[in-house]
Amino acid sequence: MRLSELIVGLDENELRELVFRIVPGAPEIDRDLWGRKLELVLAQTGHVEEVIVARRPPVASILLRAVESEDRIVDLSDAKKAIKTEVDDWCRKVSSGELASRVTERSLIYRRMLEAAWRNDLVLDESEVRMLRMLREELGLLRIEHFLLAHHVTIQPFWRGDDAIVDVLTALAEDGVMFSIRDGVWALPDELVPHVRRALGVHLSRDAARRLFEHMDSRSQLKSALADHDLPTSGSKAERIERLVTNFVPPQRVVDTMHIFDARDLARNLGLHVSGPKDDLVQRIVDHFAAGGDLLVDDEEDEFQPLKEERVLDRRGFETLFLGLKGHQLQRLLMAFELHHSGTKEVRVASLWESPYSERTLLGKLKNPDLEELLRLNGLDRKGPKTSKIERLLEAVAAESAGSGEEAGGAGFTVADEEDAGIVPELEGLLADIDLSSKSTVRFDVVRDRLAVQLEIEPGDVGVKYLGDPKNYRNRIGEALRVHPSILLLLVSHDEGDAVLEATRARLAMSSDTIFVTLLLASNERAWAVGDILCVRETNLLARVSRLLPDADIQIASLPIEAQDVQVKKILAEFDAQLSVQWSRVDLAGEVRVRRAVLRAFDRVDTVIRTKHISEGRNIGNRISEGIGAGCEALVLVIPKELEEAARLELGRQLSGGSRTVLAIVLVEKEDGDYAEPIVIGREALPDA
Repeated sequence: MRLSELIVGLDENELRELVFRIVPGAPEIDRDLWGRKLELVLAQTGHVEEVIVARRPPVASILLRAVESEDRIVDLSDAKKAIKTEVDDWCRKVSSGELASRVTERSLIYRRMLEAAWRNDLVLDESEVRMLRMLREELGLLRIEHFLLAHHVTIQPFWRGDDAIVDVLTALAEDGVMFSIRDGVWALPDELVPHVRRALGVHLSRDAARRLFEHMDSRSQLKSALADHDLPTSGSKAERIERLVTNFVPPQRVVDTMHIFDARDLARNLGLHVSGPKDDLVQRIVDHFAAGGDLLVDDEEDEFQPLKEERVLDRRGFETLFLGLKGHQLQRLLMAFELHHSGTKEVRVASLWESPYSERTLLGKLKNPDLEELLRLNGLDRKGPKTSKIERLLEAVAAESAGSGEEAGGAGFTVADEEDAGIVPELEGLLADIDLSSKSTVRFDVVRDRLAVQLEIEPGDVGVKYLGDPKNYRNRIGEALRVHPSILLLLVSHDEGDAVLEATRARLAMSSDTIFVTLLLASNERAWAVGDILCVRETNLLARVSRLLPDADIQIASLPIEAQDVQVKKILAEFDAQLSVQWSRVDLAGEVRVRRAVLRAFDRVDTVIRTKHISEGRNIGNRISEGIGAGCEALVLVIPKELEEAARLELGRQLSGGSRTVLAIVLVEKEDGDYAEPIVIGREALPDA
């Protein structure tokens, strides 16, 4: 039910009490505005979080039941027994250490503070809530663990009783989070659901989380997520999933263990967009399961198909129109309507034809510059509003299909087949006027300048190298890499493409940020064709290059270990520069600062970082190997002072074993609660073992 409906359902006395308790300056507000003012206050995230965090058990069980039900209703006639059973189970598991005790020492500290706060009063006040939030963040505890730890046997006497459920519901109603709609039946307003999830730290229903985790690899991804949260990693896939769900591990953190390429594959399989940074991609996947999108694919896909819109053109005219677009324009158009967007140009146009959308609807999604380019290619007027441009195109194609193309556009409607090759025909024309055997150092400047303009980068960031002699490919590629170009165009004979590609792989260490492109010369030495694009990571520049060269085979190469070693000193220096902060734990946890500095040092949003909290020396080797074995590029260890030397030695042993991890940062906890200066260890600066 909507919040406005529930407020309207209050009688005058209930409304007055709620307004005067919650709305600032209520006595001066006109009574006619009470409902509106109350709705504005209740819908605020801060109000909802403060109310929920201040309540005692079984607040979490009640609210989880409300947010996970379709109608957001808690009917005590059938829910009371289920809530009591869940609360009893949590009390047993929390007290025995099975639940909410990932890091025993930290959980104990927080539980004692919680116990002390509640000993003073039945409800936490604003300052206590703020203090506990800061403590929870510094200890690295999850939001839900605040609520779970309250079920410990030492805290149960402060809240447990026969009327605990009704007491909590009544308290929530007094603060406008739940509403009593009839005797024994309570409703959570729809607008408050996301705020409640945020306050609890539970972003997915437990069933949705299970469905999401089923799509993930058990041995690497699920195991890594468990290890990152100090949970046991053994067992079958079903057992690992249940352990993650039972401990309410945030699904964003679990999905974040996936490599960005795996996350994109999952998103693609779910029919989601795969573009954007990893954080956005992870959230998109989680939101899909939160909305139940994975359940609609099979059961409701046919039921909700849009109505077929009337079209102007027949199939021939339709294909003529859309084949005039470039490959990346077609892809963007298909993605806008969530249609299948891979394949050749003809396959993409066929996907548009099979969709229920009219030409006007489809063209309306194009940007004005795309429409104007299509008009320009066919000698049509480019002026006027977008709707006029679309009508002009449709008239031209319809006339062409009817056999009067010369009347409509002068020479018929142009299908820009040459655009499939991107910039290759243009480069081919420029290279035709160049003597490839010349020794002039400026002979490729016109090619370089044209690429720079198209890619929106400086000419100095573009390199062009002709490899006519089949000897010494590695050395000649190395020469071109001395200036570290952003893109290096390699001109080679068509039968030497594979050899040049192998030589390029061997030179990745010299300039790992460079994108390599091979352009192959045909045997008749007149025609050029694009070969491969080779790089070590996906970047915005790579996206622009691929649009210019849509036929290229893109290969993402793993950076060799030796190449990573070359970069370690550079990364270490950049990391040190990012740590110009005081290491106080007051406002931001030290490990969070370290992670941010690592991301900036690597200068990549998909850098894989693992954090490990180790409190005992007996398992330090296993804990470090769990982090390194998960394939991280940087490992952050948080340890007590007495484990510092053991951690140094163990890191030296494991990092020297050829792992993917190139950087380790050790945060030592001091007795006063602060962190000591971070200890930074890279493969080029390992301690003596």
